[in-house]
Amino acid sequence: RSRRRNHSPMTQINREWAITRLETFIDTAALQTTTHGYIALANPLATVQAEAQIAEQILDKVLPGWRTADWKKRSAAFWREREAAHRAIAQLRAEQELADNLGSGAPQLDASTMHPWVWGSIQGLWSSGHYRQAVGMAATAVNAQAQTKVSRRDLSEWKLFGDAFSTKPPEPGKPRLRLSVNDGSDTWRS
Repeated sequence: RSRRRNHSPMTQINREWAITRLETFIDTAALQTTTHGYIALANPLATVQAEAQIAEQILDKVLPGWRTADWKKRSAAFWREREAAHRAIAQLRAEQELADNLGSGAPQLDASTMHPWVWGSIQGLWSSGHYRQAVGMAATAVNAQAQTKVSRRDLSEWKLFGDAFSTKPPEPGKPRLRLSVNDGSDTWRS
């Protein structure tokens, strides 16, 4: 129960960890005024870049459009990353409150719990926010795996699954797939 509370429901991100890492990035990417009056990073560039590498991956999950968001541009180094980190922290802290009060009405699903046939073929698309393409690819992957399973590439998806899950006995060249033993119930027939 406490594990679920710490994870973002939509993306399955560990919120506490993400917030801590983003706060570390903000602190590491702090700015200071130099003796000549210029604004510069307070820490070595390599240290800031190392923290930015982690922060950017978190930001890609929490605020997918952060890289191209139309925010007021500042000239200081890592300004966009710092701005996005502050926004992402606010989003992560308020996520449950927002869901409770604004709600989406949509079911929540951890896509990584899908069958490896599906998740393995769509993980890259899903992770990059290409949900529509990922769903189409998932359907294609399931169809391809079903064709392979029953050694049939001569049927459309609808016909393939209709034949494969038919309650008729198997015939030569027309194998059947069964999800459970025939117990004679309407559920089995459907």
